[in-house]
Amino acid sequence: MLFIIISILIGCGISVMISVNGELSAQAGQILALLIIYTVGLTGSSFLLLFSKRKVGERGKRPPLYYFITGTLGLVIVALNNAAFRAGGVVLVLSGMLAGQTLVAFLFDLSCANKRSRLATDLIALLLIAAGVTAVGFAYAIPVTAILLSVAPGIILMLQILMNSALGFYYGHMRTLQINYASGLTVIFLLALLLGILSATTRVTIMAIPLPLLLFGGLLGIVGMAGQNILVKHMSALALVLATYAGEFFMGIIIDTLLGKPFSLIHAAGLALVLGGLAVRNIPFRPSVEKFSGT
Repeated sequence: MLFIIISILIGCGISVMISVNGELSAQAGQILALLIIYTVGLTGSSFLLLFSKRKVGERGKRPPLYYFITGTLGLVIVALNNAAFRAGGVVLVLSGMLAGQTLVAFLFDLSCANKRSRLATDLIALLLIAAGVTAVGFAYAIPVTAILLSVAPGIILMLQILMNSALGFYYGHMRTLQINYASGLTVIFLLALLLGILSATTRVTIMAIPLPLLLFGGLLGIVGMAGQNILVKHMSALALVLATYAGEFFMGIIIDTLLGKPFSLIHAAGLALVLGGLAVRNIPFRPSVEKFSGT
């Protein structure tokens, strides 16, 4: 139950992160916003690494090279989420993210022999979640095409979580965070140079942005990524998705309401269905025997 509570709290933080990053993107532009987010993330993860006792290469092995693209995957996720946020708010982002994450998590759990017996409850939970998402979609009148396009970052995010968990097996979670932000920042910095984003006006633009907006997105990203990388080793991937989404969904409705989107009984019904799906799936969890190691 503790893992469920932590996952829900992480989900609340992710919703705040999505709205902060979306607003930062609106003020600074997509490329500069990503540059700021990843700079804050790399700085924060490097600081946390000072308190980590795990050293690189401790296990004497190296992971497959393609694991190191997780930082670049993160760039794609943030960019797509920022675009979805501008199109339909936090709930649009969360609806698509849930669909994509659930698909990958469900397939991953099916590959684990000790989790196949949970198929019936998983399906019931997914149906309740889908009904809740549909209810909120109707309430917000979100275009179906926009929802379908928002599924992609959810698929990418779940793959990133599993790959980061594998990198953590080799390097530890704090070093994995640093690798993610370093690789992503390298790519976005080169792209910014190529597009001429870094100019004399860049500093003026950054100075005009409130400090909380500059920092909170990157810092919350560190918390969310580290938390999910750790939790996926202690609970089923699908349970992690459902619990995280319950927190995201609840906070997302609050944020969208504060931003002027009307709240209705349909939203409440949608949230109740999401929480019902979580309750169906909330059977005491045992640490997973299998670890995603890519081998």
